[in-house]
Amino acid sequence: MFVIGKSKTPRCFKNVTSLPCRYRSQQKSWKDSTLFEEWVREINRKFQRENRKIAMIIDNFPAHPDVPETSNVTLIFLPPNTKSVSQPMDQGVIKCLETFYRRCLVKLMIRCLDQGKDLPKISILRGTELLFSSWEDVSKETVVNCFRKAKISAEDQIDAV
Repeated sequence: MFVIGKSKTPRCFKNVTSLPCRYRSQQKSWKDSTLFEEWVREINRKFQRENRKIAMIIDNFPAHPDVPETSNVTLIFLPPNTKSVSQPMDQGVIKCLETFYRRCLVKLMIRCLDQGKDLPKISILRGTELLFSSWEDVSKETVVNCFRKAKISAEDQIDAV
């Protein structure tokens, strides 16, 4: 999980020793090529340590440059104007994550209302915690089915051979 905010050091992070996900700041809270390259290199180091190799399916968004010299991460770029049909995350994974996140927010608000408390303001810290928790609820089957729907699966490769 990678969260991008505007503030370099949000006040809610004071005295926090670790976050449940990666956080970086950018003036417009938007991914840029520098953040993307930094993230890919970090993922590459992780997989080097684990002695694993992966392929990442990337859309052709301008902030997604090719990152040279990554030994354990291969970037596979989708053709232009095909993201919505060929990107597994867009086949339902993101929608599922959003649904679980909203469920967490609604439960939190109902709990506050039941206890007679004011509705909480959701800080970046609390939002990242809820987001991470929501990601844990996305099932492996959901991800596999979305890859299958995008026609990216081991079964498809076997059938094609």
